[in-house]
Amino acid sequence: MGLNDHLSKITQGLDDLDIPSSRAASRQRSSGSTPATTSLIHFSEEVAELRKSQGKALRVRMDLCDDGPHHTSPVDPERVENLKSNLQENEQSTPALLRVKEGGRFEIVAGRHRKAALLALGHQEWDAVIKDIDDDAAERLTFYDNLLAPTLTDYARYLGLARRRTSKGFTLEQLAKESGLSRSTVARLLAFGNLPQACLDEVALHPDAIGSKLADALTPFVATHEDKLIQGVRMVTGGTLLAKDLLRWLTHVPAPEKAKPRETLIKAGKRQFAKVLTRDNQITIRLFPGADLATVERMVEDALRACSQQPAPATDDRAGKGG
Repeated sequence: MGLNDHLSKITQGLDDLDIPSSRAASRQRSSGSTPATTSLIHFSEEVAELRKSQGKALRVRMDLCDDGPHHTSPVDPERVENLKSNLQENEQSTPALLRVKEGGRFEIVAGRHRKAALLALGHQEWDAVIKDIDDDAAERLTFYDNLLAPTLTDYARYLGLARRRTSKGFTLEQLAKESGLSRSTVARLLAFGNLPQACLDEVALHPDAIGSKLADALTPFVATHEDKLIQGVRMVTGGTLLAKDLLRWLTHVPAPEKAKPRETLIKAGKRQFAKVLTRDNQITIRLFPGADLATVERMVEDALRACSQQPAPATDDRAGKGG
């Protein structure tokens, strides 16, 4: 029996591992179907034999293959469309990488975009390599398989690098060496981790909104303008502020609001005599018909001279005299 036939035999016997309804389960037991526990025993025995074929591409049913837990971004529709165009004309050139899960299923380490494209084209099986790898290797292969994808956001790259840094206790230098990125690029991507959690929550919902360069430039504002920073990021993700304008918005100091002009109407009996407009350090007097301009001008001058002779308002400088 060939390897493909061997795997096909295994996967065809896994249908009864789906959890049936109570009525359907009763019918299965009465009809003499193989219990799930027995199938699991057979599956574990077959897996041992299957592992001997590691490194060789096999045909695997895609409905038995689940996304792994180490992906940092959702499936990208644009990338799937590009793969569909290629797979319509060509056979699958690169097999998926899987590892065995409990319960007779497989975990996708690399290839979930290929799976989405093949399913959209009506395929039920795909070429895959099954490897017996541990969690660390699965995490590493999953992340670095997508690290350089042009559509992967900086935020998704940050999540993967941060996960590797936490799980392995890596320094920046070790992360740079493992990823093949420069130390400065790794440091810039990890700058997302300096932002307040409220900002990260917003970026998680809109991962295209903030890039790593901007995240790095925002770091100094965390200590000095955290509330304003959170507000600004929400404005960017909400579409009311462009990302390129966020730094200028954070550093902008609004001019003090000018006091509203005060207007006073002076009457001579029932007749309007003059209107006085006070704005900042300016006083404007508008005389109505019938007012004697020369007399008003002389009286204003006399009032100003009298004011100029008054002593300046006292200032409280006791704090400077020690006391």
